[in-house]
Amino acid sequence: MTSSTQDVASRVGVLEAHTSDDASLQRMASQAVVCINAVGPFRFHGRQVVRACIEAGCSYLDICGEPEFIEAVAYEYDDLARERGVHVASACGFDSVPVDVGNALVVKAFPPRCCCSVETYIELRSGPSGAALHFPTYASAVHGLGSVQELRRLRTAAAAKRKEREGERVGKSAFPVPMRAAGSYAEDVGMYVIPFIGADASVVKRTELANGFMPSSRVYMCLPSRYRFLQFALYGRCSRGWPSMRSGGGCSCPTRGFFVPSCPWRGRRVRSYAKPASR
Repeated sequence: MTSSTQDVASRVGVLEAHTSDDASLQRMASQAVVCINAVGPFRFHGRQVVRACIEAGCSYLDICGEPEFIEAVAYEYDDLARERGVHVASACGFDSVPVDVGNALVVKAFPPRCCCSVETYIELRSGPSGAALHFPTYASAVHGLGSVQELRRLRTAAAAKRKEREGERVGKSAFPVPMRAAGSYAEDVGMYVIPFIGADASVVKRTELANGFMPSSRVYMCLPSRYRFLQFALYGRCSRGWPSMRSGGGCSCPTRGFFVPSCPWRGRRVRSYAKPASR
């Protein structure tokens, strides 16, 4: 521990728990009101923490960006969490607060139920020491890409469960917009784009389901050139060290919505831009 961490620990105490030890997780959760989980990959280290928190009546937050984990937890533990009066919320960090809030603000800027589609473009900027990606994030991305079929089966089961509970078909946008092809050039932002592989689209869809109105939402990552696209697609980029203030230069998430004044297949598109300040 650093000296500052030791000082905090001496004042508030430290509870040690291991994700392979359910009893230690129960002891930890039973002494907390809210648990903030930052230990990934969550597909390996998350479910047991969620379960311990719900059983102990402790609300749960995490910084997960893994769609399969987020949706699996909702599918498996939603009923139990409601029964215990516990709040469970994932993606409370970069995944997926900027995009989820930006999407909600764009929809709110239009007349009620009139924003038919929203596109968000994420641009990451490295600091003076270059980009850095720590191993749990890299591992989460690799395992996520390797379990696409499992995620599709989970979504099918979840949609059937919602239909049974709510008595109608839910989860489809009335204004579907095709996904841009990976490596295509987006004139609106002047960069090449790929569909964002994180949890943003999944989280935005869950927010829209809760609100009862579903514009078509697409989230893309921006790349400055085709060379960067090929580099990203073929090799990836992962440093040996942990990210630092010098490797994190900031990001921007310009979000736009499309408003169709008449029917969606005839109306003229009117663009409205909402651009959060760059971080």
